Order: sequence, then C-alpha cells, then structure tokens
Amino acid sequence: MPIAITLRTTLAISHFRDAIVTALNSGAGSEALICSGFFQESIGGGGGYQASLEPGFEKALTANNIAVDIVGVYNGIWKSQYEEFFDNLSAKIPMTAWYIPGFKWHAKIFILSKDGVPLLGIIGSSNMTSRAFGVGAANFNYECDMILWDSSIAKLHRDMSALVRQERFASQIIYTEYKPNLNFGITIRQRLEDLLDKIASSGVVLFK
Repeated sequence: MPIAITLRTTLAISHFRDAIVTALNSGAGSEALICSGFFQESIGGGGGYQASLEPGFEKALTANNIAVDIVGVYNGIWKSQYEEFFDNLSAKIPMTAWYIPGFKWHAKIFILSKDGVPLLGIIGSSNMTSRAFGVGAANFNYECDMILWDSSIAKLHRDMSALVRQERFASQIIYTEYKPNLNFGITIRQRLEDLLDKIASSGVVLFK
C-alpha cells in the first residue's frame, strides 16, 4: 500500500492536479469527493481563473462517468465562486455540493471511490485554486500533499506509480510503503473509510 508525499516547488508542475487527473483517468473509480477551503472560479467567465476548466480535469470526469461531491468553503466571500464551480460542472456531470453553516470548511481532501469503497485519497494543503491546482497562473504556492492508494487495483496502482516515481521528481516526491502492522492494523482503505465517515458527520449540509 503506497504513500507519496509531494512538494510543489515550480510553477510548471502541480502534483496535486496531476494526481487527481491521473486517478480519475485510471477508470478505477465511480465517485469523487473534493473538499477545499477555496474553489476559484471566475464568475461568468470574466477572464479570470476557473478551476473547472483546468486542462484534463473536466474531461477526466466526463470520460470516466465520475459523480462528484464537493465540500467547501472557508468563508462567505468565496461562496459565489463555489456556486459558480458547481454550476459549471453540474451541467455536465452528476454533482452535489455541501457546506458547513457559517462557511468555515478548511480541510483539503480528495477521495476517489468505487461504489462507495474508497480507493485513493489526497490530503494536504492544496486548494482548488490557480496557485495550487493550476499551472498557468503567474504565481504558485509551495504546497505539500500526501497521496495514499490501494495497490490491489492494478491500473490505478500502475498509473499512480508511474506518475510519482519519476527521477525528475526525486527532490519533490517521497515514495514509501504503508504497512498496516506498523499502524495499529489499520489499512489505507479503512483510514479513508473513516475519513469519509468523519466528513459526513462533521455537520455538512446540502448547498446544492
């Protein structure tokens, strides 16, 4: 059971974005949960950044018939962009949006599941914004994310391993194996199931 810890150190590469798109394109999942403090989506287009249009993202969702739940955002200032992100994607894919009353969601989590069973998780600092999810903005954030996945899913394991185990990323990605016997007997799948349960019981309510 693998773990990859990524550090973004360049404008040209978002390991967070690449991991999400690669996981979606593996064909292993049928649902995705995206939790973020900020969903950057220029209202009405407006010439600004739109996370929903990040290259490869929407195509991966539609081509692989992924149903999406989103949870956000950190404050009410971002509410309109959260709604715009939902509206832009929900016209093309099954989608549900959630929030905590008071808009104080801050955790950054992506979970890919198959029929309710989690297969891969990304937990870290990256939001759905140009500086974390994007690669075409003028600036970027130094972000750190942890990727965990079920190695028994052959294509998912092959695709994710090929993504993170590249020599050119030697200084940006730590790859190691997760051993349940060193972690109280808890598997990665069990940890992701527990995380899904905690999110569901955190007080989130339907936004759209």
